[in-house]
Amino acid sequence: MKRQARVKQGSVQQATAQQTTPRLRRDIAAGSSAGRTFRSLTGGNGLVAGRRARRDIALLLTVVGLTATATVLAVTGPGLVLETVDGGVRDTLETAGSRADVTLLGSFATPRGENTPLTQFVTPESVLALEEQLPDRLPDALSRVVSDITLTVLSGDGLAAPRPDVPGSDTQQLRVRTSMLTPANTDGLTLVDGRMPEARAEGDVDPVEVVMSAVAADAASMSIGDVIEVEQLAWREQLVGESDSRATLELVGIIAAVDEGARVWGDTPELWKPLERPATEVSSRITRLTVLADQTGVAAVSLVDADPFEVRYRLHVDPAAFTSVLATQATEEIQDLNARDTALTGGTQVLDVRTELGPALAAYPQQARAALAQMSVMMSGVIGIAGIVVVLLSRLLVLYRAEAVALERARGASVLSVGMRTLTESAVTTVVGVGVGFLVALLLLGDAARDPLPVVVVAVVALLAGPVQSMSLARQAWTGRRDPANRRDRQRIIAARRARRIVVELAVVVIAIAALVSLRDRGLVQTRTDGVDPFLASAPILLAAAVTVVVLRVFPLPIRAFGVVGRQTRGVLGLLGAVRAQQSLAALPLLALTLGTALAVSGGLLVTTVREGQDEASWQRVGADIRIEGEVDGALVEALAGAAGVEAVGSSHLRGGVGLDLGTTGRPVTVIAIDGGHADVIDLLPSTPSSASLRELRTASPEEAVAVVVDATIDELLITNNLAMYYGGDYVPLEVVGTTDVQPTGYAEGPFVYVDLQSLSDYLPEPLPASTVLAIGSGAVAAAADLGVPEDTVLDRAGWIDDRRSLAIVSGVERTMLFAVGAVVLLAAVALIATVVSGARSRGRTLSLLRTLGMSPRLGWWLALSELAPLVIAAVLGGVVAGVAVVLALAPSLGLDVLAGGTTIPDAALSPFVPAGIAAGAIVLLLIGVLADVLVHRRDKLSEVLRVGETV
Repeated sequence: MKRQARVKQGSVQQATAQQTTPRLRRDIAAGSSAGRTFRSLTGGNGLVAGRRARRDIALLLTVVGLTATATVLAVTGPGLVLETVDGGVRDTLETAGSRADVTLLGSFATPRGENTPLTQFVTPESVLALEEQLPDRLPDALSRVVSDITLTVLSGDGLAAPRPDVPGSDTQQLRVRTSMLTPANTDGLTLVDGRMPEARAEGDVDPVEVVMSAVAADAASMSIGDVIEVEQLAWREQLVGESDSRATLELVGIIAAVDEGARVWGDTPELWKPLERPATEVSSRITRLTVLADQTGVAAVSLVDADPFEVRYRLHVDPAAFTSVLATQATEEIQDLNARDTALTGGTQVLDVRTELGPALAAYPQQARAALAQMSVMMSGVIGIAGIVVVLLSRLLVLYRAEAVALERARGASVLSVGMRTLTESAVTTVVGVGVGFLVALLLLGDAARDPLPVVVVAVVALLAGPVQSMSLARQAWTGRRDPANRRDRQRIIAARRARRIVVELAVVVIAIAALVSLRDRGLVQTRTDGVDPFLASAPILLAAAVTVVVLRVFPLPIRAFGVVGRQTRGVLGLLGAVRAQQSLAALPLLALTLGTALAVSGGLLVTTVREGQDEASWQRVGADIRIEGEVDGALVEALAGAAGVEAVGSSHLRGGVGLDLGTTGRPVTVIAIDGGHADVIDLLPSTPSSASLRELRTASPEEAVAVVVDATIDELLITNNLAMYYGGDYVPLEVVGTTDVQPTGYAEGPFVYVDLQSLSDYLPEPLPASTVLAIGSGAVAAAADLGVPEDTVLDRAGWIDDRRSLAIVSGVERTMLFAVGAVVLLAAVALIATVVSGARSRGRTLSLLRTLGMSPRLGWWLALSELAPLVIAAVLGGVVAGVAVVLALAPSLGLDVLAGGTTIPDAALSPFVPAGIAAGAIVLLLIGVLADVLVHRRDKLSEVLRVGETV
């Protein structure tokens, strides 16, 4: 029975095994296949990578160092770009000064009769409470740029009753304004005499105790204890109705300010400097001053004031706190403040928002876009070169391990497994290099990467360059592909490969040309002011790639011609040079050096163009070497014309908004009444149209009219030469005697009408004084100073240029250009050295063969020179062409006129010194490359090179 049971159980197990075996077999087979695949890809990667790393530690450290350098450039480059843009915002706001502050205007009044103007009645306590609450209620961006808030509560003008005991009071009209003492402005006061107002109950404030400055007390002829009666002005008194229209003010203290220029006093006029206007035939002497009262005193004065007190919260913005992003956000938030005043005040007040922050920043976005456009071209190219050099060094490492890769393939390793082993090592070097570079960039900038995209690009290139090239080399070692035995079939395959290459090369060239044409037609329309325009940034890289393709196709022709000549020379140098030169051009080194040369050329030409554009703009903005604004008498003009170093002087009277009657229509114009010397100044200006028509104004003498010369805009509107204009309150008939292209649009708005100064003065009831003087000559500035002309009325051209170049956004662009050129030179040197080292083995074999044949082994420098010279020459020529093309094609899209500061786009300055400097630098790099090759081979034992398996 037991035996039968065991047999039965075995039969069941066998049946079950027969049923499940196919599925299990498939699962086991699949599992073992996946396991074997995984093990084949990853097995021993750590061990192999570690051994290789110890053997090639020098090359790996070089790769890590270059990756770190590329990371530093990827972080600091965009950081410099954005810091330049932010500096432009700060410069703009510093120039705007207090105009950029945000003012919240409200009102304070005490309710009176039925005729009281409709307003929101608040108490002084609520006004002060809101001052403390405002910082916490401001929107996010605005709260980050506001440094402090000052509060000013100020009444309207009140007419003080004359005091009979003061001599001359009957000829003086005293107008007094009352301002409220707050904790902030009280801290800024010192008591000179008397006391400060004492706190009293609201019903016990007659008279109102006030304090005033010593200067104001002298102007009002008041001393401690004096009382004045203040009433409403006549035109306001009717608004008060039946309420008392007088307030009694008692002077209890004389005060002085710790700092009269402090922000807290900025909105309190006539407190430290009373305004005094002399008496005239129809009015008495007017003195306006401001006094300070406490909260209860202000409330009492408001009872008799027809107008409510003005409540002004001034939000002082700190230019140093601004960035380009915060400027945009703060401007948008200010526009929404009126709709959010309830959120700001908690419903206690109604505030009106006033600021010129938006208008002050109106011109900034265009400047920022122009700066970004120019810097984008440079910095993107630097990142591109860094990536190419990383690929070059990775290729050097891969070529150094070519034998090991071939051995792996011979032992059955797959292409993917070769790449995985290299990827393990590449991941470590990339993490270390990017980490070190990022830390160094943090130490340099003190801030994290504000644009992470360049860092990501560097990291991806550094991570994948080695594995991809290793897999490519492994695939080339054994592809399993056999060429057809038929020659026609082989030729057909070669022709197809050649056609594919031509299509790819043509695509690169067409894309580069299309990008340049599109950018030129598009112009400077990018909307970003907080980052790099990727489309614009890709232009130099695309153009360099296209030039590289063309050079690879064209440059072999002169190399072959050189080879023919070299083979016919006596000795071995010519033959060796010709052979090595034909093998010298490689795509990656040529692309790196071409792009570097293109960036250096375009950067130098852009800086030169902007600087020359600034010089041209200075003539447009100033009009001469110096321009004097303000009424100037004829004696000063004559003295300036006779000074040493002054070539020409012209004076004029300029008035804008003059109504010109054209017969059928009217047009506001700018009238420039010039003297005889004005045309002499115009003739000495560079690139200025002829002034012949302006000279005719002095000789032209139409009857009962004044001769004028008009510009092209007015000339197109003329239907007759007999015109008229309303000059001030005088009707002046005119007769057009000529047209001119002279238009001082740099400092005046057209259209323009020129008239002789003396002729217009003779026609008017009173003569016109000169309001503008232009002088040309190297001694014009010194002459103006010697003649005592006030400095604030003199604008000199050299000073304008210095001020322009000192702007943060202009100097920042130049600094970024220099940074980019320096980085390009460094990376180009690394690329050239990497190229030298990558060909060291080949040159070693050649030198060994030469020694075996009995020739001199000291030809290493010649071999290196013959290989590197064609590469450097091709890169310099192609780079110069690409750099000049970038400047010529993209000049309208780079906003050069914005940074130059002129009214027109400056022409590209193709200075020959820039290519000459680049050529000199290329020669130095070439010598460095040759020296590096000599150093590489200085310890080679040429007699052993061929013995260890090396072949020619």
